[in-house]
Amino acid sequence: MEIRLNGGLDTGNGYMKGEIQGKGIISVDYPSINAIYSLANDIKAEGPAIGNIISDIFNTMDISISSDLVPDGKRRIFGKRAINSRARTMAFDVNSFHRSKAEQEMSAIMVLGTFAGAALKDYYEASGKLPEKLMSVKVNCALALPVSEYREFKNRYSESFRKGSHLITFHNFVEPVRVELVFENVLVFPEGAAAHYAIANGLANIEKALNAKQKNLGITSQMVQEAENIIIIDIGEGTVNFVVFQGGELSPDASGALDQGYGTMLDECVSGRLKDSKFPFQGRKMLADFLITEPSPLNRAKYEAIREIVDDEGSVFSEEIVLTAENYISRIGSGIEAILVLGGGSIPLRRVLEPKLLESGDRLSGIPVVYISSDDARKLNARGLRMIAQELFGKEKVSGEKK
Repeated sequence: MEIRLNGGLDTGNGYMKGEIQGKGIISVDYPSINAIYSLANDIKAEGPAIGNIISDIFNTMDISISSDLVPDGKRRIFGKRAINSRARTMAFDVNSFHRSKAEQEMSAIMVLGTFAGAALKDYYEASGKLPEKLMSVKVNCALALPVSEYREFKNRYSESFRKGSHLITFHNFVEPVRVELVFENVLVFPEGAAAHYAIANGLANIEKALNAKQKNLGITSQMVQEAENIIIIDIGEGTVNFVVFQGGELSPDASGALDQGYGTMLDECVSGRLKDSKFPFQGRKMLADFLITEPSPLNRAKYEAIREIVDDEGSVFSEEIVLTAENYISRIGSGIEAILVLGGGSIPLRRVLEPKLLESGDRLSGIPVVYISSDDARKLNARGLRMIAQELFGKEKVSGEKK
C-alpha cells in the first residue's frame, strides 16, 4: 500500500511541533528526546491497548530505523516515554556552537520517527486496524534551520532526506509494523521566517499581543501583519534568531543568530548556581518542568529560591538579547517598523525580557515591540511551515491511498 503525507515540521531543540496531512490532520507536539531501548521481554500491545498507543504515538513509539542517516539501527523510544524511562536520554546539543542542526543525527532521528508515527496514526485512525504489509509512504514537507545555518546547510539538509529510502520498524505490537519513507520534496526554510509567513497570513492573534499603549497609539493587528520592514526575535532552546525583513522580503545578509537559547541558559543554571546551591537537577528538561508546575505549600520556599536564581540568569541573558537586537537595528537603519518577539523560549523569559525590550524600543525612536502571546509564540514556525508545504505541494497530492 502507498500513502502520501504532506507536512510542516519545526524540529525544535526542545519540542517537535507541526501538522502533517494524510487522510486527516495529525498534530505534532512532543519533547525532542529519544532513548536507546534494550528490554528484550517488553510487553506488546494487543486489542484495546493498540488504540492507546496510537492515540499518543509520538510519546509511546518504540522504533528502529534503517537508514544511511541513522546507521546504528538501534531501538529507540521517544518523547515522554523516553523521559520517564531509566534509559539515558538523547536530546539536541544546545551547547554545540560548531555543529549545525543539519549535521546532528538527532535531527534525522526525530524527523524520520515523526513522519513514520504520523503515517501509522493516519492509517489506523482511517481503517481501525494495523497494516499487515509494508507501508510505503511518500512525503512532501517543509523543515526549518536556524537563520545562521540556513544558507550553508539548506541544500545538504534537504538532500540528506531525499537520498534513498528510510525503513522504520515499530516494535510496540505483537507483529512488527514496517513503514518505508521516501521524501519526494523537502523545502528548508529559516526559523523565524516561517513564523513571519504565518503572521502575514493571519495565523496569529496579533490583537491579543498588542499592549494598551500600542492600541492607544492607533496600532492595529492589520498594520503589524502588513508591515514590510520588521525584525523577528525568535527565541528557542538552542538559538535566538534575529530575522530581518526589508521591503517585505527576507534579508539573509542582515539576519543572524545567537548560538545560545533558553535551554542553554537552563543548562548553565543546572551545572552552575543551582548545583552550588544544593538544588540538583538531572538536566534542563527536569528544571523546565519544575518551573512550570505550581508548587505545593510545602515546596513553595524551594520553588521561589530556584525561581530567583533562574530569573537572575534570565535577566543577564535578556540583556544580551536586547543588545544584540539593538546592534542589528543600528546596522539596518531607521526603517524598522516593528520588533516581533516569539518562540518557545520567549514565554518563560517574558517576565524579565519584555520590560527590557519595551525600554529599548522607546530608545530606538519608539519602535513598537509586539510580544506574541503564549498561545501562538511556540507554534508559529510550525504553522508557517505547514502552510508553505500545503501551498507548494498541493492538497490534491496529499490524501489518498494506493493499493
